[in-house]
Amino acid sequence: MIKLGLFFWLLTIAFLVSCKDNIKHEVPNDEIKNVKFSEVQAIFNNNCTACHNPSGKDFYGGLDLSGNSYDMIVNVNSTQRPNEFLIKPESPNESYLYRKLTGENIEGEIMPNPFSKLNEIQINKIKTWIEEGALKN
Repeated sequence: MIKLGLFFWLLTIAFLVSCKDNIKHEVPNDEIKNVKFSEVQAIFNNNCTACHNPSGKDFYGGLDLSGNSYDMIVNVNSTQRPNEFLIKPESPNESYLYRKLTGENIEGEIMPNPFSKLNEIQINKIKTWIEEGALKN
């Protein structure tokens, strides 16, 4: 009986540790500065390219976020909302791709899917990069 209790206790700890990346981390935007596109691309590579890659171009809005996606997203119109840019430099609220990450005023579902939503640090980095002019650096 003690072994069974210990097993469930260890299982609970393992579960909690595995969920740590899904916990929201509030980071004030003023603490995130000078975000480089390479940091944004790393977020895309780790969270988005399983679907948004060259082999998925006929799906997922035709959006390829793999490799160096800068030219695919900055000042490029969205396929879901053709009158809106995916990324509009200096304007996160007018950047459809950013809003797809936050779930605000979008078509379809929040991205990445609700089970692997980006944490606050990742979202704030992308927001800050956009606010700082969405530079190709």
